[in-house]
Order: sequence, then C-alpha cells, then structure tokens
Amino acid sequence: MNDFRYQLVIQFKLRDDDYARQDEVLALEDDLIEHLDPDVVFLDGHDAGSGEMNLFLFTNEPAEASALIKRIMTARSLLGQSTAAYRPTDGEDFVPLWPEGLQTFEVV
Repeated sequence: MNDFRYQLVIQFKLRDDDYARQDEVLALEDDLIEHLDPDVVFLDGHDAGSGEMNLFLFTNEPAEASALIKRIMTARSLLGQSTAAYRPTDGEDFVPLWPEGLQTFEVV
C-alpha cells in the first residue's frame, strides 16, 4: 500500500440481521475496487457490528476521492443512506464529508 496521508470511512447504520443492506454494501465495495485507481484511493476493507458497517479507504486527496466515490454510490442509490468522514492516518479526529451538516463522526 502507498503511504497515504488520510483514512476515509464510509459508514452505514444497520441492524446485525440486515443481510440485504450488508449485501448492498459488499456489492458497493466490489464496485469501488473495480472502478477506483488504487494509487489514488485504496479500499482496505470493511467491518460490521455494533449497528454499523464501515468501508475503510486510504487516499492523499480526500475531496477528490469522495467525489469519485459519491458518483459510484449515487448510481447505486446508496449515498443518502450513508455518512462519510476522513482523518489523517496518524490522527484521531474525523472531518465530516457528507451528508451536508454532519457535525460529528465516529467509528464504534
């Protein structure tokens, strides 16, 4: 993996038994892997539990990466069902990306 400066997290709220939503997010993960240049945005994987499912990505350009990701998510009608934020890879505090007005973001 490249020496990326930022971690970007896309988060979906879900119940542990919401298998349809988990399948949608896993299909999104496959689309992201297929369509994103891993030298620009590297998808490192996902986790699920505690009422959320997260996709973990790394990039040096969070604004550019989020624009690319939003296009793919909009095509899958998943953008409005998610939140996203980024932080420096050596940092703790997330900077919210979407939805507009999102004030805080954390990964449980």
